[in-house]
Amino acid sequence: MTTITTTKCGAWILDDTYKKVQSGYWTYDATFEGELWLWGRNTYGQLGDNTTTCRSSPIQIPGTSWNDIAGGCQHSFARKTDGTLWVWGSNVYGQIGDNTTTYRSSPVQVPGTQWNDIVGGNSHSLARKSDGTLWVWGYNVYGQIGDNTRTQRSSPVQIPGTSWNDIGGGGYHSLARKSDGTLWAWGANPYGSLGDNTTTPRSSPVQVPGTSWNDIASGGCHHSLARKSDGTLWSWGYNSFGSLGDNTRTQRSSPVQIPGTQWNDIASGSFHSLARKSDGTLWSWGANNYGQIGDNTITQRSSPVQIPGTQWNDIAGGDYHSLARKSDGTLWSWGLNQFGQLGDNTKTYRSSPVQVPGTQWNDIAGGFYHPLARKPVAPVFGEGCTLWAWGRNAEGQLGDNTTTNRSSPVQVPGTQWSDIAGGCSHSLARKSDGTLWSWGYNNNGQLGDNTTTCRSSPVQIPGTSWNDIVSGSIHSLARKSDGTLWVWGRNQYGELGDNTTTCRSSPVQVPGTQWNDIAGGNYHSLARKSDGTLWSWGSNFFGQLGDNTRTNRSSPIQVPGTQWNDIASGSLHSLARKSDGTLWVWGRNDSGELGDNTTTNRSSPVQIPGTQWNDIEGGCVHSLARKSDGTLWSWGYNCFGRLGDNTTTCRSSPVQVPGTTWNDIESGDLHSLARKSDGTLWIWGVNASGELGDNTRTTRSSPVQIPGTQWNDIAGGNNHSLAIKCFPV
Repeated sequence: MTTITTTKCGAWILDDTYKKVQSGYWTYDATFEGELWLWGRNTYGQLGDNTTTCRSSPIQIPGTSWNDIAGGCQHSFARKTDGTLWVWGSNVYGQIGDNTTTYRSSPVQVPGTQWNDIVGGNSHSLARKSDGTLWVWGYNVYGQIGDNTRTQRSSPVQIPGTSWNDIGGGGYHSLARKSDGTLWAWGANPYGSLGDNTTTPRSSPVQVPGTSWNDIASGGCHHSLARKSDGTLWSWGYNSFGSLGDNTRTQRSSPVQIPGTQWNDIASGSFHSLARKSDGTLWSWGANNYGQIGDNTITQRSSPVQIPGTQWNDIAGGDYHSLARKSDGTLWSWGLNQFGQLGDNTKTYRSSPVQVPGTQWNDIAGGFYHPLARKPVAPVFGEGCTLWAWGRNAEGQLGDNTTTNRSSPVQVPGTQWSDIAGGCSHSLARKSDGTLWSWGYNNNGQLGDNTTTCRSSPVQIPGTSWNDIVSGSIHSLARKSDGTLWVWGRNQYGELGDNTTTCRSSPVQVPGTQWNDIAGGNYHSLARKSDGTLWSWGSNFFGQLGDNTRTNRSSPIQVPGTQWNDIASGSLHSLARKSDGTLWVWGRNDSGELGDNTTTNRSSPVQIPGTQWNDIEGGCVHSLARKSDGTLWSWGYNCFGRLGDNTTTCRSSPVQVPGTTWNDIESGDLHSLARKSDGTLWIWGVNASGELGDNTRTTRSSPVQIPGTQWNDIAGGNNHSLAIKCFPV
């Protein structure tokens, strides 16, 4: 059996979910604004302030746009929003990854880009790239690097395989999960912490038995925890204090199930474990010599015991203390308090939760002797809002001053972008100063710059105080802050609403005021007034104006009904939501795009089954809608998989798109886009021009993630896509 001497630094805690980590004797925080702050021990320069002076209050590290952080025993890492990785601190084993063993007291860049996820072991480092590759470096005496050697590495080496999806680091072992739900481990294994039914150290990944692994936590000295997608919880490794929770003190070299189901979140201290259930209850087990379990005793527990209280929302473990946040924003702590780590203004140990002063706590993590919690800060958007585009670019619609198609996002020049819209082959964007910009195809004046000249980079449209923008196929609409509505571009069917069929190359006003919401289809337009009335104009071949006729209209006519609250347009069909959460559709329906379980065209609104509809979007011949519970639904024509249900079967009633926490939806002509509440962006459908942005031309029938996070706004054109990233400043 291999013997490992565990040092104080070996009992570090990682909580990567919350973008901050505490390790050894120092703490650091990446705030919402992208600033990075550290404090505590600094013997090896691990605070990154270009000194080795210990700090008892937070100091800021130079730079902004820090997006993710992690730590080892005496070194620190941080990732920027541009995908670069920076490391500093102790480097005796090459754990900084800069191809030296020189200590660094300020951040140095690790070679490479597109770093997506980072964690730290005791003296080794792990990082995952956006392409799913896994890289490791540093101390390797137990094979914890995983490259089939015991050779220390001072720069990243790739672990065989791809599709790595999640990573975790123990004191001297490593874990990683693949996108297929398999779990792999390597490194030191004296107590079975690798879970492969042996105590043999491994220098390359071995599979942990089982499938459908969904979440991993490995903050304990020599034990590991992992959760499956069915909500079951499993543990293995060192168990002398009952930290595995299986009602024994027996070491386990393969996963054993912890009693119960619906486990939703897991965390670990050195020798104790915590887990939260989906009902908001909190459970703990293992060592309890300082009350770190929180059950008002100091009795060790070898199976989960419930912590008093409900509505627990977030958990973290320190060395011998614990923290938890409730859904009301209050923060609670218990356990060892020798250094004041419970935050209750005493040094009294606590065996049950005590409240940390303050409210609106937003994120927590437990360091060795130094917990961290973050409060929300109101975002101030400005220079941090960048615009990105990808897909077809033959007419310059990507705005990058070329006509080269792009299969991954490229940045559009400029900053302070605030709103975007995509037409057939042109794009529109609004800045936070109220100016409006356009680029791409301009044969009908749809750019609004008083020419018909195509543009491959943004040009400004005359006027200011622009407040809302949308695009039809070859015409554009924009609303000003005074409630007036302006249109330009093609007008063959009266889609500009100015009572003519004359094309316009600069904005003309639509009669009326108090316009509050706008939408554009292929040849028709919709707008809602602040009084809840809905108006439409343009082509009406399929009844898409909703006035119970098939007559084209060159000026606004009212759609029957009131209390309209949200509107969207497909190519030849229309959608609208009422304030009671009901959803209504009309227009073309030969592919089921109306979702009323027929293929009958409708010239007046018909209701879609269900309520609590919260957001709507129309594509060429398909539709999308989001409910208030965060679920996403689609229906209509499904060639190329644009419905996202992993089939190419047309649907005449709503089917659910996999996943939850959907927050924003948009549609291109033959593809769909959706953003989650965590800022990730997902796309599916046709990809012939690279419009999915996943660096391939492969059509997708279920959502694939676009690299990066902090996506803030999305839009779809005919064969191109646009998205805004916002980094608060």
